[in-house]
Amino acid sequence: MGDLVCINRPDDSDRVTEAEISEVSRTNAVVPTIDIYSAKVLLTLTQKMVEEAVDRRVSLLEKNIEERDQEIMRAIRKMQAKMVIRQGKVQLPWWRRLFGVKQTR
Repeated sequence: MGDLVCINRPDDSDRVTEAEISEVSRTNAVVPTIDIYSAKVLLTLTQKMVEEAVDRRVSLLEKNIEERDQEIMRAIRKMQAKMVIRQGKVQLPWWRRLFGVKQTR
């Protein structure tokens, strides 16, 4: 999939002492490299994983919002019904009109 490549620290001075040479040889960094095809495959897999996670979270949030909206609409309808009843604009059911029974409230 990839190779390990040694990268030396850049040298700023023209003159290099023996101590600096030994220090540079001790501080070689081993850096993993990856070829372009493998990087593209890993990027594609990572993107798919992130998209699936985001889609899952969004669908859960949409479901929660939908449930909350239904609860809010129920509460609004109940409040509207109570207000209409208090204002007396509700027509009595047929059996109450037939027997002349008024609402007690």
